[in-house]
Amino acid sequence: MTRWAMRTLRRALVGSMAVIAVFTVSTGTAQAGADNWRTNPELCRSGCSTSAAYISFWQSVLWADNVGGSISLTFIDGQFGPNTEARTQAWQGIHLDWDGKPLAKDGRAGPRTWWSAETTYNKNVCTWDSAGNRLCTFYGTAHSFKWGEVNGSGSDWWFINPRTNARVSLPA
Repeated sequence: MTRWAMRTLRRALVGSMAVIAVFTVSTGTAQAGADNWRTNPELCRSGCSTSAAYISFWQSVLWADNVGGSISLTFIDGQFGPNTEARTQAWQGIHLDWDGKPLAKDGRAGPRTWWSAETTYNKNVCTWDSAGNRLCTFYGTAHSFKWGEVNGSGSDWWFINPRTNARVSLPA
């Protein structure tokens, strides 16, 4: 292939990827919480939300990605303790925020961390069933889990807790 053909092909590929990136950013991926993942409550060891449902949801993300290795299902306990904080810091250490900058390794699952979990590697694959329910799978590097939205409501979200295999509602 000539140098001109290679350059043209490379430009076309870069242009196509830019269009896909703009489309992905503008349409977003599937959401948990009322609007999108970045609106989920901030989670941390103290002074943040104590919602066991959201903490378990976040722990499911950490379990699915298995950052640092050896995360067992017992990790998903709905408590934001020192182990969840440390795993969150490790997870933040390898992910970017919406500005393309490294996440702050503060151990808090705030808007930028939630956004990164929602969009990184396009991990959420969703479909709609005949009843209008959104059914999604979060694909981590080691495991996956299911989550979704009831009847396109925009406010009735749930996930399947990998530890208990039970459906858990995420409060609006």
